Amino acid sequence: MIPDAYAISRWPLGPVGAAVTLSNGYPFDSADFGDTGDCPLVRIRDLDSAEFSTYINGPVPEAALLRNGDLVVGMDGDFRVARWTRGVAALNQRLCRLRARADTDLRFVAYALPAALSQIGAAQHATTVRHLSSGEILTSRIPSPPVEEQRRVADFLDDQ
Repeated sequence: MIPDAYAISRWPLGPVGAAVTLSNGYPFDSADFGDTGDCPLVRIRDLDSAEFSTYINGPVPEAALLRNGDLVVGMDGDFRVARWTRGVAALNQRLCRLRARADTDLRFVAYALPAALSQIGAAQHATTVRHLSSGEILTSRIPSPPVEEQRRVADFLDDQ
């Protein structure tokens, strides 16, 4: 059962950076891109794709590797948040990876973060593409209930 609206309104807000660690994507050299290769490359347009279209040939820094369960945030355009489920992949620039700190359910962050990023986007005045910085993500504020409540809410929303 999800908490009632009164309980939710009493949860304190805290910075996203208190709940997660953030790693930015890597500026891979396009000369290393290929239709096949050592590691699939995730670009913003690939967040919702069923298939990988670009691969990296060569080493990928550990900080730029995605693993199942990570959150990925697109930092240009719509600021989409996705839970990663497609195996190990390389994270390109203008995306970032979030991993939970202790006492945080990353699923809860995945549900709470889009509203915070939407507020950031609404406050921007861009003539072309909106951009998001790592600092804006880390300082944005989301509800910060105890981890047991986070799990309860995430379980409920997963079932819906």
